[in-house]
Amino acid sequence: MKNIKKYLCAIVMMVISMTAFAQEDVFSGDWLGANKEGDLKVAFTLNCDGNWQLNPYNENARCNGFMEVNMLEPGGRESLMATYEFYVESMNGNELTLSFVGGRPEVDAGISGQCKVVYKDDKLSFSGLDKGGKDAAFNGLTLVKSGSGADAIADAAADDGVPLGVKILAVLQLILYIAVVLFIVGHMFFVWYKGARYKEVFTVEGMLNKRLAAGMPEKMTDEEITEAWKLMDEAFATWTVIEKTDDDEFKPFRFQ
Repeated sequence: MKNIKKYLCAIVMMVISMTAFAQEDVFSGDWLGANKEGDLKVAFTLNCDGNWQLNPYNENARCNGFMEVNMLEPGGRESLMATYEFYVESMNGNELTLSFVGGRPEVDAGISGQCKVVYKDDKLSFSGLDKGGKDAAFNGLTLVKSGSGADAIADAAADDGVPLGVKILAVLQLILYIAVVLFIVGHMFFVWYKGARYKEVFTVEGMLNKRLAAGMPEKMTDEEITEAWKLMDEAFATWTVIEKTDDDEFKPFRFQ
């Protein structure tokens, strides 16, 4: 029984070790990337297993990763923009939390922060976790394994890491939101216009003042009288007699 427990413990420890090694092996290696505009190139070396002398600008530094960010000038010349030393803080499945500092002791002094690295589809995606991480030149970039080719680097630069389904859903939500806002605003204007139109009190004096203000004669012409009777006939055609009053008058109801 004791031997069986020992064997089981050994197997469990072996599986855990193999899993941890597999995770480290997924992240470890040489990676390349660029931004969408094509004016930044990134070279990144990562080794999660122990601290190594990876920084060529500081022989005393021991770290898990090192990155060079080069700026591509219009003439095709590359100039070194920034360097970073990385240290593994935690590892959880396909996610890696790294802290970093500037790689060149004097030039990159004061640079520090944290970032999250996600491994998916043979790519590494970087996102800053604090102000330093969000200000870093590599924030938002996606890298591919060295040797994947220029096409793979270009595809990674164009990939923002957001699934297509999420993008489509976001667009549909935006369209729905705009439609709701337009409906509410349109309904408010309609209610305001309809209310103002039906609440207006028409008097002979008021209508006469409107005619004079419009430069029209005080009395209606024969054509205007004919048009007015025509409009009244059309309006009364939509009315229905409900009942008569004691004075033998009709109480009409108008269909809306």
